[in-house]
Amino acid sequence: MADNADEKGSGDVEPEEKNEAPEPPPEPKVPDVELIVDGFGFMPKTIITGKSRTSKGFGKSSKNLKKDSETLNTEHSSPCASSTNIDIVRRYTWKTKNRMTVQVITYGATITSIQVPDRKGIPDDVIAGFDTLEEYLQPRNPYFGSTIGRYANYIKDATMSVKPSGRMYMLTSNKGHHHYHGGYVGFDKINWRSYVTGNKVIMTHVSERFHEGYPGTVMAQAIFEVTCDNCLKIEMRCTTSEPTIVNISNMPYFNLAGHHAGNETMYDHIFTINADKYTAVDDDGLVTGEKKVVGGTPYDFRIPRVLRTMIPRIPLGGYDINFCITQGIEQDLTFQAR
Repeated sequence: MADNADEKGSGDVEPEEKNEAPEPPPEPKVPDVELIVDGFGFMPKTIITGKSRTSKGFGKSSKNLKKDSETLNTEHSSPCASSTNIDIVRRYTWKTKNRMTVQVITYGATITSIQVPDRKGIPDDVIAGFDTLEEYLQPRNPYFGSTIGRYANYIKDATMSVKPSGRMYMLTSNKGHHHYHGGYVGFDKINWRSYVTGNKVIMTHVSERFHEGYPGTVMAQAIFEVTCDNCLKIEMRCTTSEPTIVNISNMPYFNLAGHHAGNETMYDHIFTINADKYTAVDDDGLVTGEKKVVGGTPYDFRIPRVLRTMIPRIPLGGYDINFCITQGIEQDLTFQAR
């Protein structure tokens, strides 16, 4: 018998294995909106509450609270004195696929930056603000991008009443003898708590009873959201423990020409405001309750007007009044301003 041989004959050729290159992994999908969180700085945890000193509901005196506020500003200058008293100020950054970037910090629930592309596609910041937390903590900060509360604007003689009881309350006097933008330590000077849900950042703050003299505890929410179509949405909510007054707002200062265009370009903005009337103010800038017709005044923006041509006609050198928007049919949305 012949010796056993390999099954393959000597003339057989080993088939070559094909080393095919692996397919590259699919490129990661760019999210419509990306949300990033990081730290913006540190500040003291101490919050001035202005608790009531009497059973009648009158808050801490303006003099004492002003002193406390000055102490708080001093502490801001050296926040590392005690690590146990340090609070982190967080910054949230949204980036959209359409090249819009929005930044909000927890201190004052403040919008610090809105960058959008110009006509040439070059992004630029279109709101006024500061680069550092230390600058936001300074008294010279004119509420840049801050959330204002409990009550935005003036309260005459720092006194208020609550219906239906009609009970009177004395608030802190931080603007002459008037109450302004929530007092010495308003919502703009608080480091809000925060958390993320989807593309929304929800900031919360509890304003204790008789803080700055206000009755009732207020649980406030400021909800920020940026959508893929470059829309910034701000929603304010609050719940109170008893009848009180609440008027929360946010104060971004816009220069639509962008930072790099300089301050003078702000006067070249063209405004249109759908308002037939405005609220008259007294010498202190307080609303009198009278509504005046805008026709023939520097407040008439019913047709597009360049700000530079209107400012010289304003007695106080700037606009600080309320425009009364002309309402359309009740069921329809009303054009307000452009």
